Amino acid sequence: MRISKNKKRENRFRRIFSFFLCMMLAAGLCHISACKTGNDPAAGREQAGKQEEEGRGPEGQTGLESLPGGIAGRLPVIEEFHFPVEMETVHVRIPGMEGERFLLYLSDLHLILESDQIDEKELENIRARMAWSSYEGMTAADSWKSWVNYLNAMQGDCEGVLFGADMIDFASKANVDCLREGLEELKLPWLYVRADHDLAPSYLYGVFEPDSLEYQNTISPYEEVMTMEFPEFLISGWNNSTAQLSETGLARMKELFALGKPVILLTHVPIKPLQDESLAEKSREIWGGRELIWGEGCNNAPNETTKEFLNMIYAEDTPVCEILCGHLHFTWDGQVTEKVHQHVFGPAFERKLGVIWISGPSEKNDEKIRSNVVDKTK
Repeated sequence: MRISKNKKRENRFRRIFSFFLCMMLAAGLCHISACKTGNDPAAGREQAGKQEEEGRGPEGQTGLESLPGGIAGRLPVIEEFHFPVEMETVHVRIPGMEGERFLLYLSDLHLILESDQIDEKELENIRARMAWSSYEGMTAADSWKSWVNYLNAMQGDCEGVLFGADMIDFASKANVDCLREGLEELKLPWLYVRADHDLAPSYLYGVFEPDSLEYQNTISPYEEVMTMEFPEFLISGWNNSTAQLSETGLARMKELFALGKPVILLTHVPIKPLQDESLAEKSREIWGGRELIWGEGCNNAPNETTKEFLNMIYAEDTPVCEILCGHLHFTWDGQVTEKVHQHVFGPAFERKLGVIWISGPSEKNDEKIRSNVVDKTK
């Protein structure tokens, strides 16, 4: 007997409802404080391991009651899966697209392992950082193993995973090896853009930057612009967006923007909205007066090359329809311009999982509709 597409979709909706109901009954979600060290090593040592109440992410819900039906139809039921997550869903509409696609997003895990490579004088700091990025007693390294199993359970239902950087806390061999081993076990296609914590020793003494870059190349060769392409749209990844974009990177972005496809930009550092100050205000509130976003007057102030790239995003004829990012350890959702939407995801060390639902315009109304499971920051 042939089952209609509508019937299949209805069955998938029921599966996800049951899945998340079981998860909610099995274990409740809680929030931990989100703090992050700055670029100054001394400041990092002072802050490491301390919970800052003002850094606590928005108190959201588990996602079951706000989960869009299309997303609900794509995630499988997993019996007794004891790894509760909080979903942040983003709905991207692509003009002319038929059907729907689903991608997953993860960033800011800040995986840390002790190793002989770390100087003894760093151990106290490292252990404090490990405690900071742990969740209910589970270290980020142990969580990574569970994340891989969780993501693999969605094989065949979701079409890829986007890793938005800071997956490790510093680029030691042990940290990179742990991350790589998990990626090698991942059964879904993935795209991993890096940032400062992924590519450098960051605040750490005893690990050297040339070695860090070599370690990362064992995962995949470094490219400043990375892509994942679908028939209807293109994902363009800005690798190492904590640094200025190079002339070569800008030229590559121009090539991709000229392809005529809608672009979803994957970057670690968010882009400053043109007419909405709420993101900058929230960053100043959480990060001690610093605006840790790209834009004029921000801590990530663009040079001429990066400014040209930002203007390509701000332009009325930009192909960019969505920006997906992390970095700030809190959730924010809003418009960069009237045309370009941006979602800043909460950190994976707080068990935050992004689900990106991509479809054509609504048949019932042409308004852009987005559903997010956590409160939008105002």
